[in-house]
Amino acid sequence: MTCTRQVRTRNAGYSTGTCEGACRHYTSCRGSEDAVTFDSCVRECSDIFVTDGDIDSESLKEFEQLECADAISFVEGASGRAPGQSHAGR
Repeated sequence: MTCTRQVRTRNAGYSTGTCEGACRHYTSCRGSEDAVTFDSCVRECSDIFVTDGDIDSESLKEFEQLECADAISFVEGASGRAPGQSHAGR
């Protein structure tokens, strides 16, 4: 059995396949230049997007192509909080 998923993507552009690139995409979509959010995003990404000890660059490239609403939803989930934010802030 094969499982597939469909996502909306933005116009094809350059994807880095790095946590920095993915977090830059996310913070840009969010309209935030907050260094705490960016740094927290990179740390969390480095913990999550790892396969057999290596960064999963293909998945990160796909993330960088997500529409902004999808990228924000993926990172924040139901909490609506950016990486590094407490329960009170957005």
